[in-house]
Amino acid sequence: MMDHETTVANAMSVCSQPLIGLRHIHCYQMESDSSGSTGNGSAVVYWCGLCESSCSDNIDSVISHVSDQLHRTNYMKLNYLNYYDHLQREPNNTSLLLEYSRMIEADEGRQNIRFSDGPVPTIVLRAHQMLHPVSQPSSASPIFLGTASISETLYKIAVKSNVGSVGNLLQPMVPYLVTTEEEAAKALEVANRLTRCLLEYRLGSSPGK
Repeated sequence: MMDHETTVANAMSVCSQPLIGLRHIHCYQMESDSSGSTGNGSAVVYWCGLCESSCSDNIDSVISHVSDQLHRTNYMKLNYLNYYDHLQREPNNTSLLLEYSRMIEADEGRQNIRFSDGPVPTIVLRAHQMLHPVSQPSSASPIFLGTASISETLYKIAVKSNVGSVGNLLQPMVPYLVTTEEEAAKALEVANRLTRCLLEYRLGSSPGK
């Protein structure tokens, strides 16, 4: 974990974006099986306790998360209510959000991620498994389909729909592709919220609930 902490510190030190709320990011060491594998291809998992969402398993995803609109807004809502209230009156003013974030980091300094060698909380493990699904039988829930299964499913749909190819099947989605930073921030915010709702559903439908 020590080597990983050094890697994280180096990545954070060269990032020009304001990174606020880093103290809410927890890095957990994943348990390995007898072969040394975690089963999900990762030795660590990051979790944002502020947004209650997984930041995947690499530092780039953490930087992306703490730089997005949802995380920054959540942090201001918790700690800088005057900034948050102002942003609610100008919800699309990303420049103002960035300015406030820079002001906060200048005042607080760049915080540190929290590293833990303790057991991974269940909610964190579930979220990580959803982002990195392992191979499942064909009867498994579609929630846990891997990339290969998704590709195969899309191909089958394309064949049944007589559209010729997966490309033709996805063509109607072209007008909705993300093309700007603002659209990317909105898409990430929606994805995070959907992930949280899905995770809550899975936890609520677990045996014993």
